[in-house]
Amino acid sequence: MKRSSAQTSGLSWLPPARWFLLASLAYLLVTLIATSHNYHSLLSMGVQRDWSLVFHRVAPNWLVWALLTPFIVRFTQRHPWSDAKRWQCLLTQLAAAVVFMSLNWLLIASYVYVFLNPERQLSFSYVFSRYFANPFHIHWGVYLGTVTACFLLQYYRSFHQSQLRTQQLEKGLLKAELQALKSQLNPHFLFNTLNAIVSLIRTEDKTKALQATNQLSQLLRFVLQTQQQEAVPLRHEWQFMELYFALQRLRFGERLQLDIELDEQLDNCLVPPLLLQPLFENAIEHSSKLASATTTIAVHANLEPGQQMVTVQVRNSYASHNPRQGFGIGLSNTRARLQAFFGPEASLQHGPSGPDQYTTKLRFPLLLDTKEAGDTP
Repeated sequence: MKRSSAQTSGLSWLPPARWFLLASLAYLLVTLIATSHNYHSLLSMGVQRDWSLVFHRVAPNWLVWALLTPFIVRFTQRHPWSDAKRWQCLLTQLAAAVVFMSLNWLLIASYVYVFLNPERQLSFSYVFSRYFANPFHIHWGVYLGTVTACFLLQYYRSFHQSQLRTQQLEKGLLKAELQALKSQLNPHFLFNTLNAIVSLIRTEDKTKALQATNQLSQLLRFVLQTQQQEAVPLRHEWQFMELYFALQRLRFGERLQLDIELDEQLDNCLVPPLLLQPLFENAIEHSSKLASATTTIAVHANLEPGQQMVTVQVRNSYASHNPRQGFGIGLSNTRARLQAFFGPEASLQHGPSGPDQYTTKLRFPLLLDTKEAGDTP
C-alpha cells in the first residue's frame, strides 16, 4: 500500500485535503444563506447595508469552522467513543471542546480585529470577549453537532461492515462446511488408517483391528454430527484429537508421542469444529524424526493472565531438509476460519522456534459455552 506524502513526512495527523474541500463547500453554503438572511432582515428594518459588508461580518462565524472541522473529524477518529470507557471518552471530548472552541474564538476575533477594525478603534481583548460572550450557544451547538455526526458515521460504518461480514459468512457457510469435510479428513489420512487396520487384520491382531475400526467410526461420527454446528466446546476438540492421534499411532507405533498441557478453565471454550486437526496433521506429517526416531508433539493450551485471550501452541520436530514439506494450505485455511469466527483479534502464527523445532500458535478471544456441558458427540 502506498503512503501519502503527509504520512511519509511525519505529518500523518493532518486530515486529507478532501475534508477541507468538503467542509469549505458546506460552510460556504451556510455562510451564503446566513448572509442573505441577515441582509434581508436589515432591509426589513430600513437599514441599508452593502451585501459584501454583511458577508464579511457573517463569514468568520462559519468559515472558521470549515478550517477546524477536518481536525475535529480526525480527532474523533483517533479517539472513538467506547461504552466500556465512556467517562474517559467524555472527559477527552470535553477537553477537546475547550481547545477547539478557544481556537474558533481566537481565529474569529483575529479576523474581525484585522479586517473589520482597520483603524484599531477596538482592542483585541474587547473583540475577543464580544465574540466569546455573544454567539457562545451557536458555536457550542456547531461543535456538538459535528462531533455527534462523526460518532454516528463511525457507528454506521461499523454496523455496515458487520452486516457485510455476516452476509459473506452466510453465503459461504455451505461451501465452508463442504470444504471442511474435504480438507480436515483428507483421503491420505483415511487411506493410511484403513491400510493400518488391514495390516492388523492380516497379522491376526483382531483386538487392535477392532479397536482401530471403532475409533475410526467415532471420528467419522463426530465429523457428521458437527458439520451443521458453528462451534463446539474445546473439550470435544481434545477428545476428537485423541482419537485422531490414536489412529495415527497405527502408522507410526510407539515412535509417536503426545505431551498435552491443558487449562481446565478452557473446557467450555467455543471453537469452530475440527479447528485443531490441521495443526496435528502438519505436526505429524512434517516432523523430521518420524521416519527413524521417537518424536514428541507437545500441545499447550492456556488462558493468558489478566486477559480474555486463549493461546494454543503445537510444537513438533522439524528440519528444513524434511521431504514432507507443505506448511501452508492447511494452516492458511485454519487462519481464515479462525478470523471468520472470532474476528480480527484472532491470529495464527507458525515458524521455527529452535533447533529442529517448529511451533504453531493460535490466539483467539475467550468465548464460553453458556449451555450446560453435554456428552461428547
